[in-house]
Amino acid sequence: IEPHAWIEKFVRTAGFTVIKSYVTVGAYAFATGYASVERDVPPYAIVHGLPSVVRSLNTENLRRCGFDPATIGILKEAFRTLFDGRAEFPDPQRLAAAEAFDNEHVRFLIDSLRRSAASPTGRRLQPAGAED
Repeated sequence: IEPHAWIEKFVRTAGFTVIKSYVTVGAYAFATGYASVERDVPPYAIVHGLPSVVRSLNTENLRRCGFDPATIGILKEAFRTLFDGRAEFPDPQRLAAAEAFDNEHVRFLIDSLRRSAASPTGRRLQPAGAED
């Protein structure tokens, strides 16, 4: 984990995961082994790869942390709406469609995605002019 990274609550990582400076790893997320996390990780997500990409919802961690099956189901549907496997950040139409779920956890996810997307580097904590 490089300096200035922000790790939110109940995050899990596997061995040899690299988390770059100024990256925020969202609550309940999981980074697989050998993942290179160069952009913010959405809450509740599993990311993998070099560079890392969102793979799916971290249902196992949510279950372990006491999320009820109905909430996990809503988050699964929201993830299907938001992520298509091609883009790290969902387009505005996908964000608008996910807002229809009207759930506090989905709102938290969407707010996090918007904050990250507002940064040109995908790292909302990176100050203007900071080196990569």
